[in-house]
Amino acid sequence: MAFVNSIVNILSRIQKMSEQTSANSIEKKPSSNEEESSNKTQPPLSSIVVDTQTKALLVLFEYLNIANKRGAFTLDESAKIFECIQWFQQKRDQN
Repeated sequence: MAFVNSIVNILSRIQKMSEQTSANSIEKKPSSNEEESSNKTQPPLSSIVVDTQTKALLVLFEYLNIANKRGAFTLDESAKIFECIQWFQQKRDQN
């Protein structure tokens, strides 16, 4: 059950970040207070036990979104990452 909750939390965070990225044309670096408040509600990614390929992929997606949120990618790169993530989310929704 905890595994399913972790995946649901990760996917919801990915979806929210992806929507924010595609809606905003200007990247906003979050303040340390915003990062701390989001970490209080969800366990840090480094504490998630990666024991399946699916979990590993979801954690990689989340780390990509964190890097994107911090401004590591251009808008074109962010769009391509979002496009790739959508392929996996569509497959998950179909199953």
